[in-house]
Amino acid sequence: MMKLCLLMLGVLGAAGPALAGVSCQGTVTAVSLQPEGTAYVDFGHGGMRLCEMNGNLTVDRGPNAGGATTITPTMCQALYATFLTTKSAGKTVIATIDAGTCPTFSGGVPTPYPHTFQFP
Repeated sequence: MMKLCLLMLGVLGAAGPALAGVSCQGTVTAVSLQPEGTAYVDFGHGGMRLCEMNGNLTVDRGPNAGGATTITPTMCQALYATFLTTKSAGKTVIATIDAGTCPTFSGGVPTPYPHTFQFP
């Protein structure tokens, strides 16, 4: 699972070594999966729509992070499992976002979407 997650993170963060943005860190407080297959997470910056288990989700990572990318259901399963494990362990996540400050997520797909998730 960890190898798949690292591979997936490489795809999300494939824009190059000098990505602009801010790192937003927090403890994972909620991980949920809705009946239609939508996964949500909250790590102290408000809830965000993470991905879709039943279909592709195209997200915009911002112009300095490579623009649009697609999160497939396989990638979603890896992300969801990693966030669930992180929550169970009481650990933190660091999301790097192509923005000047850490946003407050409002439940939808954030724009820009984090271009990397780190699980220290």
